[in-house]
Amino acid sequence: MACELQPDQSDDLLYVKKGDVYCGYRMEYLAQNLTRMEEGFVVCKKCSGIMREASLSKGETTCLVCSDTPRQPNPVKAVQDSIRILGIKCPLLRDCDWKGELSEAETHLKDCLFFLIQCEECQQIFPRGDEKGHDSNSCPKRTIDCDYCGKGGKVEDKNKHLQYCDGYPICCPNDCGAEFPRDELSQHRSECKLEVITCPYGGYGCETKSMLRRDLLAHKKENIVEHTDMSLVQMSHFQTEIKQLKDENVRLKKE
Repeated sequence: MACELQPDQSDDLLYVKKGDVYCGYRMEYLAQNLTRMEEGFVVCKKCSGIMREASLSKGETTCLVCSDTPRQPNPVKAVQDSIRILGIKCPLLRDCDWKGELSEAETHLKDCLFFLIQCEECQQIFPRGDEKGHDSNSCPKRTIDCDYCGKGGKVEDKNKHLQYCDGYPICCPNDCGAEFPRDELSQHRSECKLEVITCPYGGYGCETKSMLRRDLLAHKKENIVEHTDMSLVQMSHFQTEIKQLKDENVRLKKE
């Protein structure tokens, strides 16, 4: 979404197409807003204001051109109609080669591809012809879908999103060489050969508290006798505890 910016315009953009119309004060070609002073000469609206301000600033009450008392200027429709058909160039003449009548200028500026507009989202300024490309490819505030998880968000927030994106590919923290989506990290670590684990017989008395998963099988083979003995001792303890519980149960029933 973009808003239009008003281009700089000047009477230099006019070229005579039909008739010669001058401002009685500046003696330049007129662009618009022509008025007639009741004293009989024609000036543009801009000059009529300048004349009044200049007279008042000097404490004068007479017109700077005819020395008569200035009165309210009135539009001169016939001359204004002549001005409307004056030839004019696009205000953006360095880029746009459009020429037409003054009355067509406003319509042209609504379509001119070189007319500067401003993006309402990011405030960047660019020619109207670049609007589609800006909205699709350049605007930092445009909404896009993440390539990894499919969620929508603004381009300017992309890097921040990728730091937490569940679908973003990451490497195994154990440097095993595997790559997978971030949300599969837990599953991978439960299988990774380089993950540090504890011996399953650690609770039975095995003193090897940690090892790589890839070394577990060798550890079990090397300590099969010790692990078996630990299991038997633990089983004996369980049996003793079970017997004690049974005896306590019988005693409670008798009471």
